[in-house]
Amino acid sequence: MIPNAEKTLKSVIVIGAYLIGIFGLIVGPLSLLTAIAKHAGTTDGRIVHLTPLGDWLVAALMGATFLWSITVGGFAKACLTRQHLQLMWLFLFGLGLLAGLSMMFDQMRGAMAAFAADQHGDNPKFAGFIAFWILMVGYAGKAVWDEPRDRVGKWLEPICERMVSAFGSPHKETSADE
Repeated sequence: MIPNAEKTLKSVIVIGAYLIGIFGLIVGPLSLLTAIAKHAGTTDGRIVHLTPLGDWLVAALMGATFLWSITVGGFAKACLTRQHLQLMWLFLFGLGLLAGLSMMFDQMRGAMAAFAADQHGDNPKFAGFIAFWILMVGYAGKAVWDEPRDRVGKWLEPICERMVSAFGSPHKETSADE
């Protein structure tokens, strides 16, 4: 039997499920935004004009993106824990996600600038959606960095306590601290 095979399998399952969720959050809203522009709007050169239905669909897409971001981020917070994911896998996964998201955000910055360059029609709405979408992907990815930060913080806490105690007694809270 492979050592730590069960822990490794758990880690792979958790990472795989999270990747499916974050990939859906990355691809889904942008694909739907493109479909809305094509089917519920018109383009005049580089300017997009939405129908009233298109306006409503973009608003609904923002709500769905928000809910999907909360779901993916909640999954990450619940599952990227010590019980489900080994620290080595968490660090490697976090570094890979950081690299991937950084490259993707750089690409999206260019797309957002193209919409923002021409402030006519509904282009500002599309630029705003892309900015909102970047924020939602960032929030869903944040849990990947929160968990290792918390683990390292717990590891550093006794070291910090020893450093502080070397300079005298620990600070006692008083009513003035509240």
